[in-house]
Amino acid sequence: MLLTLLSAAFAADVVAVAYFDAHTVRGDLEPLGRGVSDMLTTDLGAAPSLRLVERARIAEVLGELQLQGTAFVDPATAQKVGKGVGASVVVVGSITVAIEGMRIDARLVDVGTGEVRATAQATGKEDQFFALENEVARKLLAALGASAPIDESALPLEQILAGSRAIDEADAAVVRRLGGLGQYKLTRLHRGSLTVTSGSGSNGNVDIRSDVTWVVYEGEATALTAQQFADRIGDKAVVDKITTAQSTGKTAAWTLWGVGAVGLLGGLGVMLADIGDAGGRPRDQTDLMPLGIGLLAVGTVCLPASAFPAANVRKTGWVGTYYSPQEADARIGEYNKALGVRLGVGEADRLSLEVR
Repeated sequence: MLLTLLSAAFAADVVAVAYFDAHTVRGDLEPLGRGVSDMLTTDLGAAPSLRLVERARIAEVLGELQLQGTAFVDPATAQKVGKGVGASVVVVGSITVAIEGMRIDARLVDVGTGEVRATAQATGKEDQFFALENEVARKLLAALGASAPIDESALPLEQILAGSRAIDEADAAVVRRLGGLGQYKLTRLHRGSLTVTSGSGSNGNVDIRSDVTWVVYEGEATALTAQQFADRIGDKAVVDKITTAQSTGKTAAWTLWGVGAVGLLGGLGVMLADIGDAGGRPRDQTDLMPLGIGLLAVGTVCLPASAFPAANVRKTGWVGTYYSPQEADARIGEYNKALGVRLGVGEADRLSLEVR
C-alpha cells in the first residue's frame, strides 16, 4: 500500500541528472563525474514512472547558463538547471577518489522548493565503481518510489572513462555552438520600424530624422547609419557616396558659416561707418545703410543655416537614403547567412532566430 502511494506521488517526476563533481588528485579520473551521471541517467530512465531529461539538453542549458565549470551540488544552482530543462527533480552529487577507495554521493533536489528530498551514498574500492553506481541508482529509485531493472554486468573502468571523455568533447561542441549562436544574435542585422513624433528623435546615442520610417539594427539595441550598414555588408560604392555626401555637407557648412560671419561683421561695420559719417556728408551722397542692412540679413540667414549641414553630417546616409527596403532586406539576408557560416551557426538555428 505504501509503495503504491509513493509511486502515485512521484509518477509525474521529470528527472534531470546533473554532472557530478569529481574530487581526485588523478587527472585521468576527472571525467568520471560525467560518466557516473550518464550511467545514472540510463538506470533511472529504465523506470516506467520516471521521465529522464536527455543529456544533450542538460549540456545545452548548462552552456546557456554559463555553468559548465560550476559545482552543481548547490540546491539553488540545481533549481536553475531544473527550471531550464523543465525537470521537477534534479540529481546532483560528487564522486571522490582517494588512496583508500572511492565514494559516490548523490542528492535529490526538488526544483519547486529547492529542498533536498533524499540522499544516497556508496563507498568501496576503485575497481568496484560499477557496483557503487548500481547501489546509488537503487537508492535513488527507492527515494523516487520507482523501480527498474539494474544492469549488473560491469564495464572496465577504462571503457567508462573513454565514454566520459567522449561526453566531455560532445559538451564542448555544444558550448562552442552556443557561443557562436550568442555572437550571431549580437551582430546580425535586421530591420525594424521606428516612429518619430517630432522633427528629430533619439535611439540610444543616435539622432534619427523624422522622415526615416525604418532603420537597421545590429543585435537588439544599436541603430545603424548607412555608413555603418554599408561597412557591415561591404558595399564600397555606397561608402564612397556617403563619404562624398559627408564631405559636401562639411564644405557647405563651413561656406555658409564664413559667408554668415562676413555678412554680420561687414554689415555692422558698414552701418557703423555710415552712422559715424552722417553729420558731414553731402545730401546727395549715396546712403550706405541699405548695404549694411543687406549684409546683416545675409549674415543672419547664413550663420544659423550653417549648423544644419554640419548637424546632418552624422545623419547623412541613413539606410533609406541609399537602399529601398527590399534591397536592404536582401543584403541583410546575405550578410546574416555569411555571418552564420563564419560563426558555425546552423541553417536551422539561423532561420528560426530570423523569424522570431
